[in-house]
Formats: sequence, C-alpha cells, structure tokens
Amino acid sequence: MTAVTFPNGNGYSDAGETANDMRNGGFRTNMLPMIGDTIAVANNAVTAAAAAVPAATTATTAATTATQQAAIAVAAANTAVGTSLIKQPSEIAGIDPVLDFVFSASTAVPSGVITGSSSKWVTGPNGLLTSVAAGTCPIDYDPTTGVTRGLLVEESRTNLLTNSVSLSGWSTSSATRTLNAATGIDGAQSASRFVATATSNTSPNVTLNTTSGTTYVMSLYCKLEVGSTWMRVRLADGSTTVLNAWFNISTRAVGTVNAATGTITSFSAAQPINVGNGWVRIGVTFSTTASTLAFACAAATGDGVGAMAIGDQWLMGWAQHEAGSFPTSYIPTVGSTVTRAADVNTLLLSSVPGWNASEGMIYVEAELSYGVTPISQTLLSLDDGTANNIITLFSELNSGKLLFRTANGGVTSTDILLSTLAAAPTSTFKAAIAWSSGVARASFNGSSLSVTGTVVPAVTKLSIFNRGDGLRPATGRIRRLTLFPRALSSSTLPLLTA
Repeated sequence: MTAVTFPNGNGYSDAGETANDMRNGGFRTNMLPMIGDTIAVANNAVTAAAAAVPAATTATTAATTATQQAAIAVAAANTAVGTSLIKQPSEIAGIDPVLDFVFSASTAVPSGVITGSSSKWVTGPNGLLTSVAAGTCPIDYDPTTGVTRGLLVEESRTNLLTNSVSLSGWSTSSATRTLNAATGIDGAQSASRFVATATSNTSPNVTLNTTSGTTYVMSLYCKLEVGSTWMRVRLADGSTTVLNAWFNISTRAVGTVNAATGTITSFSAAQPINVGNGWVRIGVTFSTTASTLAFACAAATGDGVGAMAIGDQWLMGWAQHEAGSFPTSYIPTVGSTVTRAADVNTLLLSSVPGWNASEGMIYVEAELSYGVTPISQTLLSLDDGTANNIITLFSELNSGKLLFRTANGGVTSTDILLSTLAAAPTSTFKAAIAWSSGVARASFNGSSLSVTGTVVPAVTKLSIFNRGDGLRPATGRIRRLTLFPRALSSSTLPLLTA
C-alpha cells in the first residue's frame, strides 16, 4: 500500500491511510489536488537547487532540501501512476459496495466481526513472529518483503509438544544445546543453539505420541550457522521402520524423501518456508499405526546423508506437532500442550446498510492452505446458520474443486465450478460470485461462467472462511472482500478478477 504526505500537510493514499484516499471513487476527487501539490513540490525543488548556486556556504543545505523535495515529488508521481493504473472494485463495478474489507490493518473490520477466543501468532511487518490478542484482526505479513498477506484465518489446532520454543525436553546425545543463545524468530533472545559433538544425527530427538489412522504434521524453525546447508528429519518407530527427509536450508528445497513403509503408512515433506534472516520452517506430514515415534532433526553433510560433521552448528526451536494435513501458525507451549481455538469471523447482514436480500455480488482475493489431499473448506458463506439456505464459495473434499453453490430449502439451484485448486498452499487468487433470481454468475482469475435457474435463499449472516453452522472451516488468508448490492453482469466480473 502507498501513502505520501506533502510539506503543506496534505496526505494521499490508496489503502485508507489518509482522509484523501483514492479508493471507492476517491480517485475522482483527490487526483487533481495531488497532482497540483506534486507540481508545487517540484517547483520548490527547482527553486532550492537554484539558490544553491550563488551561495556556496548554503549549498549543502539547499541541495539536501532539493533532494528531499524531489523525492517527495517522485513518491507522489508513483502514487498517481499506481492509482490511475489499478482501479478499485467500485470503479470497475460502477456502483459503490455495501461492504469493502481491505485486510491490511487491525482496523480492517468493525468490532465484533473477529470473535475467536484464542490469541494467534502472525508475522508482523518487521518480519518477526508477533502475538495478536483474541478478538483482534490477525493481519499477516510476508517475512522477507513486509508486504501484507491479509487476514490469517485458521481452524482449531493443538500443539501436542511441550516446551516447544526451547526444546528443553529433547535428547541431545550427539550435540550440545545452549538455551536462549541467540535472537529467535520472535526478536527475543530465545533461540537454542546446537553444536554437533558426534557424526550421528539421530539427535536432537523427541518422542511423538500418535494415534493410528490420524494424520499429523511435525514442523519447526531452524537456521544453520556453521557447516553444511542441509538438515535431516528422521522418524523411527523404535523397531524396524526408519524414514528420512532432507531439506536444503540455503535454497529452501526438498531433497530426498523416503517412501512410506512399515508402521509409517504415509510420509511427505513440505516445501521449506523462508521466514527471513536465515530462518526456515521445515516439516513432514505422516500417519502411523505405532503409538509413538521418535522424531529427530539435525544438520546433515549432504542430501541423503545420514550423518553430520563434528562442529556443525545450528539454531532451532518453535516446534509444533499437530493433527492435520498441513502446518498452521505457531502455538507456543511451556510444560503442557496448548489448543488454539478456531477463528470465527461473522457479520449479521441486518447490520449492513444497503444490504439487498434479492441479489448481490461478492469479490474476494484469497489463498487456501492444503495438505497432500485437498479438504473441504468454505471460503465464504451467506446463510441462515444452516446449509439449507446458503450462498457459498467452497473447495470440495479430495478433488480441490472450487465451487459456487446456492441452495434454498435444502435444494441446490446453483453449482458452478470455478477452478480446481492444487493440493498445496494456493497462490493468491481472485474470485467473484453474483446471484439474482433466475441466474448466477462467477469468475475466477478472469474467467466468465454462468448458470440459470437460481433461486435466491433467505440468508441472515456472512461468514468468512467458515459456514454459518461452523462446519467446513477453512485455513488461509484473505486480502479483500467486497460486497455489492447488485448482481453485476457477465462482462464485468472478469474485469474484477483479471
């Protein structure tokens, strides 16, 4: 998001940071005044530069002033260009929305919409893990660029490990461990340092309690300091089954991954996630018939090599063992397991001025999290608290199909396939759905789809990344949600999502 403030005090923005904002038609009112301020600043820059020529004693000051004025002018020009090229949804639609949630700040939605009962850890704009209080918008940022990734919404999960930050309960027969030895991903002196004292990298290790038939994810954060760029994750049942996965921390690539065998019935490795400053989150997803497994993570001298070099040194911590097919945001534990409640984000439609019960359109920018197999997740839902009367956008179990569906009295009248999503964290996509009596339309990343025969149900609330009955919760991020009081045309929807 871009904002600029001129020396005269006038400020302009395109994401709500100032009173003179370009969104929702503000472009028409505020663009010419901003250009006028830009010209004035540029003139000041020229004047300041000219004054520097005859006055040698003030040349440095004048030149500095000119440079600062010119920088402001450039920033203003960039804002003008960016605003003119990137139209807001309302400008494309030609009408004002009744809701426009831009998830870029904790004030993105009205009070009472975010009602989850647990705090959450997200990446802050400074790239560090930051705790957000329950009931507050958990806005997540890219750890390396600082760009807003949107509202982080998640299902309930439990970290089954204890002492997850320090790993103080882990066996370290092949390495020394120093607690609170370095700055961690939370910005505090919280990272544990491990130094290899032997070549066997079967430790540090910890025992994982498991239940047959349940899928688990085991993840942690690590940073290599001395030695190879590889880390090895090892799972063993204490009998005959041993599986490994290797990760290149430098290139953030998955190396060799052993195939599932014996008591470990499924086993896969997740793409390492760069969280900035050399830190990477790595993890494996698995299921087992054993009641316990030994999990180890340590440096390795190369891909597929089950050994480390004496003196190899790395930082590690923030481990999480959770039931599920993909990792979720970090849940800290000290001495016992901790459960993070599911996020609940709902809004009564009766509180929305201009809400139209007969027709409408919703535009969203979002991404969903998946594991190896896509699961059923609801991106958004307008309903009456049941699935009988519903207008919804959701992904289908196993297939990953993204569907727009309406139902009235339990009878489906709209079913539009927008896309088939990959079985992995999806890229941010844009989707729009529109409904009115007799017809429904949809668009996904520029496509255009429609069906007839739609019956508009009576709905009472909007749920974000969930359904009104609490079933099919989704995990992912949503950057924007815009609700219009009209079912826009088939030619307009692709312009919004392109």
